[in-house]
Amino acid sequence: MLRALPDARQAQRCTYSLVRLVWSELMMLIGGIGSRYAMQGESQDWQFALALDRLAGEPDSRLPAPHPDTPYVFLQTLPPETLAAIFPALFRAFLKQRCFDDFRYHGYWLIAIDATWVRSFKYPHCAHCLRQRQADGSIKYMHAVCEAKVLLSNGMVIPLLSEAIENDDPFASKQDCERKAFVRLAAELKREFPRLPICLVMDALYCCGPVLQRCEAKGWQYIIVCKPGNSPTLYEAAKAAAMAGT
Repeated sequence: MLRALPDARQAQRCTYSLVRLVWSELMMLIGGIGSRYAMQGESQDWQFALALDRLAGEPDSRLPAPHPDTPYVFLQTLPPETLAAIFPALFRAFLKQRCFDDFRYHGYWLIAIDATWVRSFKYPHCAHCLRQRQADGSIKYMHAVCEAKVLLSNGMVIPLLSEAIENDDPFASKQDCERKAFVRLAAELKREFPRLPICLVMDALYCCGPVLQRCEAKGWQYIIVCKPGNSPTLYEAAKAAAMAGT
């Protein structure tokens, strides 16, 4: 899948393969290395280069690990959607091989939906930033994504799809939000896996009529946290049903 990614570089000027550069950046994330400066120190170890060789499928390259700036610059030329497409393709491969069938929940694939803050700034980073007013009157500018991840009963979590939460119009009266992003994410999830038996797992933010109706329309099951402050009528109905044993 990595070898199929578009490479706009001039081949005669390249020392490192595309696959090696992507794996180098992935190893920085997997290793929890917080900066490219720290990465430079870690990557000098010969065992790092050896692991990179094996992951990239180039066991006899004898190349040192690339400088951390090299994959960083390369990834800026790579369309994000090409990398994002790998996750559903990888999960389809798992489905075909029936790797995780024994870890489903009553035959359903549990898929957690939740938002994650990616970065925040004290200044406008771009026209798509979300804005949040702080207690002191200042504005925090943020980027966030709404993500779908497969939950397995053996403790594994598999990334599946991501939908950016961002403002298309910086002057709009209402910002983009997690629920709006869910609508887009749900549509993409249905397109990618139209017949997959799905059970969504969501927090109390999603405990509302439009979300439930959307799940019902798509034929999905769901497990959603219900709090009295969010949906008092539904909470009382669920409480009464639980007490009645239904």
